[in-house]
Amino acid sequence: IYYPGAKITCGVYHDLEYDYKKIQHCWFGSQLHELFRSIPPENVILIYDHSEAVLNKMYGIDYSNALVMPIGVDLASYSMRLISTKSRRIVSVGRLVPFKSYNTYTIKAVKKLRDSGIDLVYDIYGTGECEKELINLIYELDLDQYVKLKGNLNYSDFQEVMNDAIAFVGSGTAIIEASACGVPSIVGIEDDHEGLTYGFLHQTAGFAY
Repeated sequence: IYYPGAKITCGVYHDLEYDYKKIQHCWFGSQLHELFRSIPPENVILIYDHSEAVLNKMYGIDYSNALVMPIGVDLASYSMRLISTKSRRIVSVGRLVPFKSYNTYTIKAVKKLRDSGIDLVYDIYGTGECEKELINLIYELDLDQYVKLKGNLNYSDFQEVMNDAIAFVGSGTAIIEASACGVPSIVGIEDDHEGLTYGFLHQTAGFAY
């Protein structure tokens, strides 16, 4: 059904979500590319301000009038988790994919901390193409008793998993949700190859971590 007077609003979750350069030779890709270009900037919703500059460069269009509306978390639906003095769990939740390199570096950090006498365990929730690589690393570092791949996590069980965790390492909305549970969140930098972090979530500034 064709509605000539309809206004289209488009949300941008990731900077490169509408980067169709690689598939513009395909009819579907070229149509999506042109469709996004035709949407007025004021009808575009960004989840953080950094996307504006990326889209400006990508399309040659001024997106300063786009609405920046960070993804919200309903704090009322969360309850604070209790962290006991004996707690030693670090937790990550997310897909096990190459750009989420913080899983690899957290495993290596756990090894160094345990070797220095700090008793920690690391629970990783999620599945993906890097699962075998992470398992090999865990056994290579002799951490199979302390680092566990827990598989997929039902969203409804997120709060329960945060119970008794001393820290959450990750990215995206999961770090907001972990913080809503009262668990300190360490920002995992995507596509990082040096084992770096911006620190705890409360130490970051702006909408783009």
